[in-house]
Amino acid sequence: MTNKLRLKYVTTWKDRHGKRRYFFRAHGQKYPLPANPATVEFHDAYTRYLADLEAKMLGRRETAFIRGTIGWVIEQYLAHVQFTEKGFNTKRNYRRVLDVLKTKIGAARIADLQPNHIRIVRDEIAKSSTSTADIAVMLLGVLWDHAAEFCHLSLGNSPARGLRKVHVNRKPHEPWPADVIVAFLKAASQPLRLALHLLLYTGQRVGDVVAMKWSDLNQDRIKVLQEKTKEKVNIAVHERLAAILKETPRLNDHILNNSFGRPYKNAVSLSGVIKRVLTDDIEGAAHLTTHGLRKNAGIALAEAGCTVPEIQAVLGHRTPHMALHYAKEANNRILAESGMRKRERAGAA
Repeated sequence: MTNKLRLKYVTTWKDRHGKRRYFFRAHGQKYPLPANPATVEFHDAYTRYLADLEAKMLGRRETAFIRGTIGWVIEQYLAHVQFTEKGFNTKRNYRRVLDVLKTKIGAARIADLQPNHIRIVRDEIAKSSTSTADIAVMLLGVLWDHAAEFCHLSLGNSPARGLRKVHVNRKPHEPWPADVIVAFLKAASQPLRLALHLLLYTGQRVGDVVAMKWSDLNQDRIKVLQEKTKEKVNIAVHERLAAILKETPRLNDHILNNSFGRPYKNAVSLSGVIKRVLTDDIEGAAHLTTHGLRKNAGIALAEAGCTVPEIQAVLGHRTPHMALHYAKEANNRILAESGMRKRERAGAA
């Protein structure tokens, strides 16, 4: 009997020899997947099949909604540069939620949308996922503005503005403790040690590290066009990163490759293998995330005495908000240390 996994479109069953098989199955087509879902190869293949399927669906999709409906506005938005120029992960997440909105309220006229309608949709989606419900509210506001600006519909103020969020914010990504970094470097393979150095000493997001190429490296600097913000940053290469880059063979255009010598497909692929090391090989580190190393970088810059504009320039933040946060955190730590030393000296006297 076929058992469906939690991954969409993936099915699995045991063959007549008792060996478990995995397939990507959609629209009557079936494609084999590697035997072990915990491997990088499995997730690379799954991501590739999913991207191909989305491309095919987008290519053959025809507008099934009349002008002025929410479904029609969604189709206009999906074809516009406002959507197409977003990063891979953002587009994937947005499209998933937009498909839900099309199913639920696609036939309704966007001009008839009222705050209470959005609350009803939000609360219904929240039964399954509160974070998805908040994204749905945000996207309805985006669609409203898009319809007014680019579809030339006569609309007033957005009914999504000011609606309460229902998702309780999760704990922020924690920076990695020093002992975890040391343990990771001992437990991880050479490609993952390189990944940690790139994440820690450039401070870039996981997807941007995956995309780094040798052509981006120019002697002691590395150029990055950030996928999320489209910010261009030019980072000086830290001496520890330079040392490991010097030892790294150039297998292809990409700096970072998996243990099989192939580039990681996306941020999810790299984050997955790093998470397995944190979970399986380092006690008490399962709650940490790859993105936490970006915080390590920000805090290290602040503790080194970097100014807010310097931190902002390295990390590629559009606004100084996060850089100010790192600077304040570092300053508080220094003041706390200084205060305790003064207390010790006063006690000794």
